[in-house]
This record gives sequence, C-alpha cells and structure tokens, in this order.
Amino acid sequence: MFRSLRNLEWIFSLRWILMGQDFSSEVPVCDAVRWVGDKQMTPFDSSVLEELKQLEGDRYPTLLQDLLELYVDWAPGVVAKIEEAVKTQDHPTLESEAHSLKSSSGNLGATKLQQLCHDLEKCGVKHDQAGAERTFVLFKSECQKVVAAAQALLAKY
Repeated sequence: MFRSLRNLEWIFSLRWILMGQDFSSEVPVCDAVRWVGDKQMTPFDSSVLEELKQLEGDRYPTLLQDLLELYVDWAPGVVAKIEEAVKTQDHPTLESEAHSLKSSSGNLGATKLQQLCHDLEKCGVKHDQAGAERTFVLFKSECQKVVAAAQALLAKY
C-alpha cells in the first residue's frame, strides 16, 4: 500500500508538471457538483479528468483508472482517521490527514471536497473543535459522493 501511495503522489506531481500547474496556487473555491435541471452530476471537475485522460498513452494507458482505484481504496481509511481525530480532538492528526486528502482530491478534480479538507485542515491548525465538528458533517457527505462517483467511473472500465 505504501508503494501505491508513493506512486499516486508521483503521478499527481507529474500531472501538475505536465499541465503547467503551480503548486503554490490557492485552493480554488468552487462548487464541484454540477446540476442539469434537477439531476446532480459528478462531483469531479470534468476538465481535470480529461487532463488525466490526456496523460494516458503507451507508457501508462490506465492512468485514470489506476488513480481512481487507489483513491477509492485509500480515501475511506483517511476519512475514518479524520472522524476519529474530530471525536478525540486530535488536532495534529486532523490537520495532517485532511491535508493529505485535500491534495489527492484536488488532483482528481473533486474541488468541493478539496475545499472542505482545506477547511478541516485549518480547524486542526487553529484547534477549532466546533468548526471541525460542523465541517466534518459536510465533509463526510461530500466524500461519500466523491467515492461513489469514482466507483461509478471505475464501473465503466
């Protein structure tokens, strides 16, 4: 698993380099959930998923599929650690786990979840327990949507 996460970090770094992204840029604040009429669409920014698909080639033809599989396997464990950190007021763990999920979520285009992770990370830094408890409710719901959407995308492979 450790090796897989290292590969995930490397692949995300490669995406940022190849697509000309700046690591120092702020987290975009936008609603990643799209609505068409009354139908909710994917919580992923489709342009980010397209960028990842464009990186696929002869050397790594299943890049997006592999990233989604790693995320689906890894994210629920991080959510459990964040939930435990909120319950036990373990602010350093809340900060570090939220930071980790923030980066991975953003690199897959789950920008609403990325922002909620950012908010939880700040709660950890500031030892803001009330803020962490409020944000966690929204965070957990959004994370469930993102994982479900990733699983739905994987079902297409």
